[in-house]
Amino acid sequence: MSPVPNAEAAESIDVVAYDTLYIGKRRVTRGERIKRPADEAERLLARGAVKPPRETLSAAQSRPEGEDLIAAIAAVIPKLDPVEDFNVEGKPSLRALSDRLGYDVSSAEREAALTPVEKPPSSNAGQKGGAPAKK
Repeated sequence: MSPVPNAEAAESIDVVAYDTLYIGKRRVTRGERIKRPADEAERLLARGAVKPPRETLSAAQSRPEGEDLIAAIAAVIPKLDPVEDFNVEGKPSLRALSDRLGYDVSSAEREAALTPVEKPPSSNAGQKGGAPAKK
């Protein structure tokens, strides 16, 4: 499903540059709204170079909840710019996460996405095939 409603039917689509990019000889700065042919806009969206305008994204995509929200936040973190999108603590900025996802993200939700999932301890330790016993 396309992140932009009716992208296939539209001749051109408004998008917002996520990073500075060059289209032909034109420099498009971060945050600048541009109109591109639908096929080109879809390619730029897939690369993460642009995003739909916030009002379009809000209409097309609802905010997930619970584990789905944490998974969505975790999935976008590797796509962030390591220089522009992280704070002095080395964590993704809430603004960058919100811009990428199209909805507000709290610091608690960001922390949950950054916390690795802990595996339960193995119940077969010390048994045959488990961890070797100490001597």
